[in-house]
Amino acid sequence: MKKHRLAVALMIAQAILFAIETAMIHHIGSRGPVMQLALLRSGGGVMLVGLLAWKTGWSVLKTSQLPLQLLRGFVSVLYLWVSMYSFARLPFADATAISYTQAAYIAAFSVLILKERITLLRWIATAIGTVGALLIVKPAFLDSNMVYLVALLGTSFNGLAFVLNKYLQRVGGDSELTTMFYVNAVAVVCNLPVLATTKPSLPAWANSTANLSP
Repeated sequence: MKKHRLAVALMIAQAILFAIETAMIHHIGSRGPVMQLALLRSGGGVMLVGLLAWKTGWSVLKTSQLPLQLLRGFVSVLYLWVSMYSFARLPFADATAISYTQAAYIAAFSVLILKERITLLRWIATAIGTVGALLIVKPAFLDSNMVYLVALLGTSFNGLAFVLNKYLQRVGGDSELTTMFYVNAVAVVCNLPVLATTKPSLPAWANSTANLSP
């Protein structure tokens, strides 16, 4: 029971942090390249893992599921790009609503990858939630704005990342910190090319953040 409560508390905390992060992306995302934002985010993730794994040291790099860790990391990078691109360019309410359609992808990938059985009632609930999210953005979505389509299809990457994480836990062998490290390390490597093509625009971001204060 305590583990369940902890899991629920962590999910609530994750939702709050996600809301804060996406609000910041929506405000400053259009002022810098997506890969630059993603590099800062993933670099911070690697630093966080380093702090949490201070006592365990380099053992956090050891994995018995390297191909799967790399696959999950790359899928997470794809969603990170889509998420930052859509939240920076769409109305905040629309981008948030579209992000909730990931439930349908999670259900589908759970059947395909985890071989789980989804009851009819859960399929109906998933469908209702997905339709509700699309109804929120329907007027703009019908304008054939490609950003909406990218956001809608992009949530499949997050759904796949969730299911791959569950699959990693099922096959066992790697700790949560190890998974966190590879997710962020793969993102850092994938976003490093931005350093050779653009100059950091931190001053612009700093000014934008300062404008948030009263």
